[in-house]
Amino acid sequence: MNFQETIDKARFGEQLQSALRQGSAVTPRQPPPSDNRYMELIRTHAVRAVYAIWNLQGVHADLWMIYNRVPDTLFMDHEFKKDWVPPSKRTVDRRVNEAADSRFADPTPIIAVTAGLYIPNPIHFDGRAKILLDALVA
Repeated sequence: MNFQETIDKARFGEQLQSALRQGSAVTPRQPPPSDNRYMELIRTHAVRAVYAIWNLQGVHADLWMIYNRVPDTLFMDHEFKKDWVPPSKRTVDRRVNEAADSRFADPTPIIAVTAGLYIPNPIHFDGRAKILLDALVA
């Protein structure tokens, strides 16, 4: 057993004892990097996932579809630092919602068709793609 495994095992024991004593235990958290570039990079990859799903399948993207694409593309990005923690699904979901929010970009790169379903913003297209996207929104 290496040093990290020993630490992890001790933390597990502390959590278990706390739960037995109090009936619950505080969930340990690892805060995201304080670097705003981390959040921007995840947002960028979430938007790319929506566009990729639209381009490859011609359908709206749900949050699971987006999340399943983001880590793979994110880890290949040379801007993703090795000491950054991989994003959780909740982190990716938040970045998707931000990408569809005009407070982060105007016009937004993606829009929410309904809660949890996203498409590229039709304003960024013309021709047949714009017609299809407009039809999905209507």
